[in-house]
Amino acid sequence: MHELVEAKRQQIGELCSTLAIRRLDPFGSAVDDSFDAALVWQVLNEKLPVLDKALRHLLDQ
Repeated sequence: MHELVEAKRQQIGELCSTLAIRRLDPFGSAVDDSFDAALVWQVLNEKLPVLDKALRHLLDQ
């Protein structure tokens, strides 16, 4: 797990509960050292804009 995701694991879980997300599986760069925040935000913004905004706030990006 990438260190940023691991460090915010509890807050991400709480956010998922708030947004009624039952399961969120990290994959790709979120689970190794190749994390690319720009790519993650691009995908989230296109597919899940509500989650994108909430995660940006949570991760201070």
